[in-house]
Amino acid sequence: MYFNNFSVDIDVEKSIFFVTGLDDISFGYSVDVMIDLVKNPEFRNDFNMIIDLRKITYHPTYDELIGVKEKLIYLKGRFNKKKVAMVTTELFQLIGEEVCSFFNAAGINMKLFEDIDKAQKWIENEF
Repeated sequence: MYFNNFSVDIDVEKSIFFVTGLDDISFGYSVDVMIDLVKNPEFRNDFNMIIDLRKITYHPTYDELIGVKEKLIYLKGRFNKKKVAMVTTELFQLIGEEVCSFFNAAGINMKLFEDIDKAQKWIENEF
């Protein structure tokens, strides 16, 4: 599956959507892609998500982060008791922490990682 500037792979056996940012994107567009994914008939209620943003260089403004509040509320209903792992570069850590805090404040269990393997281990472990 492919969205503009994102590739998406689905591991049905492990119930994980792998989303990889391929180029610069906006934060709002990233959340829109997540909404489109959870609307996809292949997305089951037991799916978790790993978002790999190591290839992008985009930095959202504070206004952009605030502007997606309603979208996060929608996602909360679809990610109830699920996990979202965000994988970023060291350069993106501060912004990644801010994004995770927005998601967590909206009730979505999101954690930040620099290592994709550690993100997958966290996703695959039970709460």
